[in-house]
Amino acid sequence: MVVSAQPVWQAQDWEVQIDRIISLTNIARVTVFFTLMMFTAFSQQWSDLFEIRQERFSALFAYLNSGGMRAWLWAYGIMMIVCIVNPNWQKQDRSTAPSISAVTDITMMVLLTHLLGGINSGFAILILPFLAVSCLLSYGRYPLLYASYASVLILLLLIWREYRSVPMCRAILMR
Repeated sequence: MVVSAQPVWQAQDWEVQIDRIISLTNIARVTVFFTLMMFTAFSQQWSDLFEIRQERFSALFAYLNSGGMRAWLWAYGIMMIVCIVNPNWQKQDRSTAPSISAVTDITMMVLLTHLLGGINSGFAILILPFLAVSCLLSYGRYPLLYASYASVLILLLLIWREYRSVPMCRAILMR
């Protein structure tokens, strides 16, 4: 019986897989960005074409036409371009703290969920793939940290929605 001197798992293979994950994440970013950009453009064009007044919009159309959504598209577009031009900034050494790209992705997806109507809109499911990628890029060391960060952001989103729905708080916010 001959035993191979080469280990089954090699560090080079893991690095190649990390590069592939970064490329696939960039494809996911481009897909999310262009899909939402098209939805925003279509909702704006439909409202202009059919002369629909703002108060007759469905909630999703109103959210897509908001200034916050446009700001999100600008910020996410710039982040996407930086990630495509320089993908190595997303790599994380084994000895460093959590990655800023992972924190940015999770924050942007929670902000998108907030801008498009909250948890009930269904866009919160987009947080999960970016959360999984964050755990993979950190070599599996910070899954609890990333999950707790996403949970805190979602909890803040829910508290903000509840705070805005209380009549007395709404009067304070409108001043």
